Amino acid sequence: MDWHVVTTETCNLHCTYCLNNDFRQNSKRTWEIPDFQQLVDNAQTKGQVDSRANVDKNLISNKYHLEDNCVLFYGGEPLLNMELMQQMMDDVKGIDHWTVTTNGTLLEMIPEIVLNRLDTILVSIDGRPETTNKMRGENTYQRALTGAKSLRKRGWSGDLVARMTVSQHSLIEEEIAHILQLTDDKDEALFDHVHWQLNALWNPLPWDNFTDWVDEEYNIGVSNLFELFMGELRNGKIIGIAPFTGLITHLLDYEVTSLPAGLHCRSGLDAVAVFPNGDLTSCPTAPDLFSLGTIKNPIDNLQNAYVGMEGNCANCSALVHCGGRCLVANRFLQEENDFSTVCTTIKHLIKCAQSNLPEIKKLIAEGVIEFPEIGARPLDEDGNLDLYTLRYPMFNNSIEVIP
Repeated sequence: MDWHVVTTETCNLHCTYCLNNDFRQNSKRTWEIPDFQQLVDNAQTKGQVDSRANVDKNLISNKYHLEDNCVLFYGGEPLLNMELMQQMMDDVKGIDHWTVTTNGTLLEMIPEIVLNRLDTILVSIDGRPETTNKMRGENTYQRALTGAKSLRKRGWSGDLVARMTVSQHSLIEEEIAHILQLTDDKDEALFDHVHWQLNALWNPLPWDNFTDWVDEEYNIGVSNLFELFMGELRNGKIIGIAPFTGLITHLLDYEVTSLPAGLHCRSGLDAVAVFPNGDLTSCPTAPDLFSLGTIKNPIDNLQNAYVGMEGNCANCSALVHCGGRCLVANRFLQEENDFSTVCTTIKHLIKCAQSNLPEIKKLIAEGVIEFPEIGARPLDEDGNLDLYTLRYPMFNNSIEVIP
């Protein structure tokens, strides 16, 4: 199961599109480590699936490694409470993976004992300096970049992910290209992977001419990025564009298992968000929605809780691959034209992946690229889980597959 632990609702930035600006409560923590440990121990961590979908639990568990327990530190800015992070790492038993999503401004302050146990660090950076600073605040880009580079200077070799929010000020192809060309002090790629989220979760959308932007900028940019991705793939190189690798992984697995995707972020399936006040929900961005009880009084059979798609998503032909994109957007993005336009971006992404799937399968068969079989856990030369094959993510490290 995935445990999104909100270490604090406080943040040292005030990004214009942050959902936390609306929901932030800055509540004090009301639970202790033994409370969380009991929650983990009591959940049967074999994966939560919708029994109504008649899904084979063993297959889906192998596919997504849902037998793993992952703690994903979230906020606010989670690094404002590094004391809790270290305490949990020291005292909580049975956790397989630790990750953190951060704005990057405090990365230089992470103690080694915490840093070296993190599998994945997701840094909020929106591409080029002018794009990032416009939406996140003056000099935020440089602070995040400095923080990310400091991790490599200290020898941390985990999965460093650029976490982008895409707004009407974004030029998707240029933003991604900028991230991919960033290097550390050894002139090696700074970020291993990049993913993005469209700033389109609820009405009214903070866009001017959203449909025009999608048609004239975004979908064209995604197509060009996929051409870049395929060009490198033909040479045996996998560019870490997470929405591409994640969707390709699902499509290849779907041909074998016929299993629907479910929400790729796993919200409403096998993810639980734990807030400072003890509330449990299916999604860390929506503390007032999808309640699963409290840490001291969770709902019965927590590991089999299920929150499904409603409205247009429930009957959409793309649901089997998209999974519904986002629980929050499913409930709040109700304006028909905006909802339909967002859906076109997802269908376009799926089409890009599907149209290239025959060639991808040929490259795998010829040994040009590696795609581990379902349930495999390939190791790198240091004996760690290899996160850099085409099958990515190998566990839910909080990246977004469907933007």
